[in-house]
Formats: sequence, C-alpha cells, structure tokens
Amino acid sequence: MKPFRVTVPPDILDKIEKNISEEEIKVSQKILEKYEIEFVCSDVKEKVGLTPDELAFTFDIHLRPFLNFTDRIRGVFTNYKASNLKEELISRNILKGISIRLKRKGNPDLFLELSDKWHELTGVEKNNKGKGSFKHRLFQHIVAEYFRTKGKKVKVEALVGADGDSKLIDVLVDKTQPFEIETGSSGQEVYNAEFCLKYFSSLVVVTPIENHATIKERILRGIKTDSERVKICSIDAFTCGSFNSNIG
Repeated sequence: MKPFRVTVPPDILDKIEKNISEEEIKVSQKILEKYEIEFVCSDVKEKVGLTPDELAFTFDIHLRPFLNFTDRIRGVFTNYKASNLKEELISRNILKGISIRLKRKGNPDLFLELSDKWHELTGVEKNNKGKGSFKHRLFQHIVAEYFRTKGKKVKVEALVGADGDSKLIDVLVDKTQPFEIETGSSGQEVYNAEFCLKYFSSLVVVTPIENHATIKERILRGIKTDSERVKICSIDAFTCGSFNSNIG
C-alpha cells in the first residue's frame, strides 16, 4: 500500500486522548525513516540483484554519504548484520571502505563510498557534494557544517575571480573567508594559496592529520612573503572544535 493523505478537523488533536510516550514517538519516527528508504528502493528491487537490506543500506549511503560506519548503523541495523552487509558489498565491488583519521587520539573512522558499479546497477546518478576524492569532499563537508552550526553563510565550491582568472574555492564563509582543502595529492597547494591571496586578505588551509607538516612546509616555502596571511591547520581543529580563526 502506498502512502496517502487525509484531511482532518483542526481541533481533532484536542479530542484524542494522548497515551503514547515520547520514547514510543521516537521509535515510530525511526520506523518511518527506514520505511522511506525502503519505499524508494521498491521500484528497483527486481532489477539490480541486491536484497532489500542491501538496497536500504546502500541508498542510505547515497543519501547520507558523510556518516561514518558506526553512526550510520545506530538504531537501524545490529552491528553484526551491518558488518556482514558491508563485507559482502565490498567483496562484490558495490562499496569501497575508506579509513580516515579525524582525531589524533583513537582509531580512524570508517566510511563507505558507493562504487561506479552501484550507480550502473541502480541507474541513480552520483551525489558528489563537493569535488575531488572522498576525503576531500568529506573535509569540505566537515568545515562547511562547522560554520553552518554557528549561523554563518557557507558556500561549497564558490566561484571566485574575474573572467580568465577564476577558480572554485573549496569553502567560502560569509563571502570573505576562503578555506582550501589540501590532502597532498593535487600538487596545486601553492597555486591555490596564491590565488586566494589575490582576492582575499587571508586564507585558511585544512589538511589531513597524517601529512599536515609536509603540506604546511610546502605551502609556506612556496608563498614566502605572504605566509603571515595564511593559517594552516589539520582537520581535527574542526572535529574537536578547537579551530581558532586568528591569522598570523
């Protein structure tokens, strides 16, 4: 049966005896959220050779790509069931597991990325929020959400510059403060920094934890005289809430 809508008198809630607890309401909401994912999957179940659980699990990854594995399965699957799903889907090249360190202490977080094969099977277009590798897009998301929760206006992939001299800035806050994500794989760190410094008074560069020192040294050596206008920090400044916006 498909969802339907009914119209009721506006005062009906005053006439209904309320005997449901807040906890029961929360549980019912989880069931509805899970049903919504399964309803989306229902049209493609026969086509793709994936079980209902596999479809629900992978569509959740599509809709919420930046959740780590632990947070993703909380309240939806048992750890045992989710682990089996993960291993099975990775073995069939439907998923890719990516381990990323977001804090200096503790183990790295495990993230799951849908493969090209999943998109081919389901016919669902890629949902690339940001650009570059998964790690790069994840860091863009983390920085953007950090400032959105503080009430700032944030633009991911903001086009900056004049005709013939423009580029996309990874994250732009309040139209005045650029953030560039540098994972060490592009070789464009110095160019990106110098471009931002042409249009803004300062720049914040965000790096992974593990190669922070190498990237920092490469940028500061390359830009030389403008180094006091650049702040270079690792991603844990945002995941741990210790980011300090002071430049210089």
